[in-house]
Amino acid sequence: MKLSSTDKLLALGLDSDVAKKLASSGITPGKLLKMSSGKLLRLKLDEDTQAKLKRPPIPPKRLFNLLRKCKRICCVCRTSNLNIVVHHIKEWHLSKSHSEKNLVVLCLNDHGEAHTERKLGQNLTPEQIRKHKEAWEKEVRTADARAVIGLSKLEGANWDYINHTRLFRFASQLGIDFRNASTFGRLRVLNIVSQDGHLNNPKLWTVGSQPKFYLYDMGENLLLYRYVSSIVESVVERLGTVDISAASKEELKIMATNGSLVFVQAPFYFRNEAQSFKGKGQVRKGYTKISGINVQFTFDAWECTSCSSKVDRLSGRKVASVVGLVSGTEFAKNGGTIQLSCLAMGTYFQRIHWRSRPQPYVNLNFEE
Repeated sequence: MKLSSTDKLLALGLDSDVAKKLASSGITPGKLLKMSSGKLLRLKLDEDTQAKLKRPPIPPKRLFNLLRKCKRICCVCRTSNLNIVVHHIKEWHLSKSHSEKNLVVLCLNDHGEAHTERKLGQNLTPEQIRKHKEAWEKEVRTADARAVIGLSKLEGANWDYINHTRLFRFASQLGIDFRNASTFGRLRVLNIVSQDGHLNNPKLWTVGSQPKFYLYDMGENLLLYRYVSSIVESVVERLGTVDISAASKEELKIMATNGSLVFVQAPFYFRNEAQSFKGKGQVRKGYTKISGINVQFTFDAWECTSCSSKVDRLSGRKVASVVGLVSGTEFAKNGGTIQLSCLAMGTYFQRIHWRSRPQPYVNLNFEE
């Protein structure tokens, strides 16, 4: 994991303002650690700061993860553009721990409060800091998820594929009440959904014609789409997502952990894996590359939400926005693979990251 010169200095315990100034002057951690106390004082590094230089630096991967989860913003005041410092919740001289649980990002003001004691006790206690950290990291995850949902609200955007079984399982686990959806009553009359809000077997639906080529292949498809897409949005917001669209290989190793829900927007290749074009079992494979790492998944085109989704939007080479669970990873020196279990996939979302990073899409082959 490679850090910028500024972040390497941040890992030594310096605040971001000092780190930026030293880095811009060409002072690296190596040079800094070789300087005499007098020279450090001339750089306005006091004795407390010099003491921090004697301890081991925070491991790069741990620092990256910490900064990512809080967006480099103090978890207490949540004010952007303030200088920050990495604080040890249980002081270093007592814990000797750089564990992520013991680290938190604070602005200089709140860092001062954490080290200030008054007659009525410490102003910002370790327990309070832990609660602030947990709440802010949750808010960051939710904000990222809301951004994904916002992309799906644009005119022309559409959720083209939804893994309905996994979606409803998540929704049940999260305590989402499907019956609050606006179209629930009408779908219930048509027997498309059960009393508890889950999808019934299509053979039981009282619709004009039973779906043949894809699940939404019926006159009442818009009712079902509005219902299910609202559940997708609720689940994604509750779970939160990690956007890996523009991540480096080293970042992917940290961010794409098994079981994490990730968001990928990129040009994908889609290929049929089955000969059937009716009913369940219309298996397709989706494939792209991010920083030389294969990102791939399979899905059943039966669960597409429209004819255009099945025939056009999710075939050939298309820019798609994918929300999926990481089900497996394998990283090697010259590449690697991230296997996803796709939860939902859409097209015509606002394009964000992928155009800024070159990708070798010419003659790209699927891995068997």
